[in-house]
Amino acid sequence: MDTTTKTRIVQNTVFVLIAQITNIFLQMVYLVVAARYLGNVQFGKLSFAMAFTQMFLAVTDLGLFNYAVKEISRKKEAAHRYFINLFVLKLLLGICVLTIIAFIISILNYPRDTIITTYLLSLGLCLFSLNTTFHAVFQSYERLEYISMTMILFFVINVSLAIIALFMGKNIITLACINCIAGIVVFITNLFILCKKFFIPKLTIDLPFCKEMLFYSLPIGIGAVCWSFYNRIDVSLLSFMKGDVSVGEYTAAYRLTNTLAFIPSAYMSAIFPIMAKQYIDTPTPLLNTLCQKSCKLMIIIALPVAMTLTLRAPAIINLLYGKAYGNAVNSLRILSWTILFTFISNIFSYLLISTFKTSKEYTLYAVMGLVLNVACNCLFIPMFDLNGAAISTVITEAFIFMLYYRSIKKKGFCIPLFKLAIRPFAASLPIIWILYFWDTKNIFVTVSVSIIVYFSILIMIKGIKRDETKEVWGILKNFHAYRH
Repeated sequence: MDTTTKTRIVQNTVFVLIAQITNIFLQMVYLVVAARYLGNVQFGKLSFAMAFTQMFLAVTDLGLFNYAVKEISRKKEAAHRYFINLFVLKLLLGICVLTIIAFIISILNYPRDTIITTYLLSLGLCLFSLNTTFHAVFQSYERLEYISMTMILFFVINVSLAIIALFMGKNIITLACINCIAGIVVFITNLFILCKKFFIPKLTIDLPFCKEMLFYSLPIGIGAVCWSFYNRIDVSLLSFMKGDVSVGEYTAAYRLTNTLAFIPSAYMSAIFPIMAKQYIDTPTPLLNTLCQKSCKLMIIIALPVAMTLTLRAPAIINLLYGKAYGNAVNSLRILSWTILFTFISNIFSYLLISTFKTSKEYTLYAVMGLVLNVACNCLFIPMFDLNGAAISTVITEAFIFMLYYRSIKKKGFCIPLFKLAIRPFAASLPIIWILYFWDTKNIFVTVSVSIIVYFSILIMIKGIKRDETKEVWGILKNFHAYRH
């Protein structure tokens, strides 16, 4: 891999990481303020409405985004054609989703404010889907700074106005309206960037081409729909079985682990177009090396994060949400170990999407994951309440991870996970003492010391090799030299 490509990966990863970190901070502020000002019941209603509408996010896309990124990455000259037809398809899918959500929520026996909030959040969901049409072009051209900028803009508007509304005593319906306003502002911004930096879209709809796009993206889309339902079904089942209080407490824990998915997501956003250009039937040495290094990076990050959340769960929950959410501590401890599985599975899933002609495995595993998760939730939630939902998530993530790893090995990839994990695991052992036994009231000091000790030991035992540190330093020194 040449230096320009490495620099481009680092640059785009940094852009997305900055946006994701900013957005997660703003989201956490939003959730903490909402949890404190709304109370368990109202926060539970808002959490349900958000989870319920988010289940349909993949239906508004059906794999079209990833398909468009793959194709535009290879055929820049056809970018305009892909964009306008993708936009039309997403608009039609958005209308279908609005209709489906309105029908389902209207026949369920939920309070009026929950129903109205769900309607408004579903409209915001469709606006988000339309905005990703612009992002498909930006990502294909590897200009992720524009995606990052508009992501930050959305959350700044949404969170700042929402916090003001909460301080003024407004309800969850107002928060949902603000979400729609932020989506409209970002849409206008995306359109301006597209016209200014790329091309001016023209309304030239090609129905046969739309059918072709939908046909090729559908296998990925079915899988994505299943993943979307899988990621939110626990909250919906918990709401049906245990009520709004359990949903609010579980969401407090789940959000902490789920939002950390920004780390592999940011990294994969940078390397996905590069993977797409390497469209092959068997892995090249370059692709295999890239996958190995990616897995090693995810393990190095995931292990200390999981240990920190497990051992410091009471302090983290109390700091962010207060003593009223004490029941979420054990759920956080359980969910923290999904991080190790999801970080690596993220790489494997994109590998299946981007490098092989068929995506049958991706779709099949998504269906199996959804079925297993629903079954586990139905079994464990009545027994263990919100902790049952957490247990179900860990079981499903471990199962999916094993399926992905088996599939990747059968495709010819050589990923020695045990060898890659042994040194990071050894380096993480000393921080257990720091996190568990070091009695300090300042959690930030404890975590900072743990990070320093972990990476110091990792370098000493050659978990991070000298040539790798030199390579990273060389890329960072030339960071500003690369221009698209």
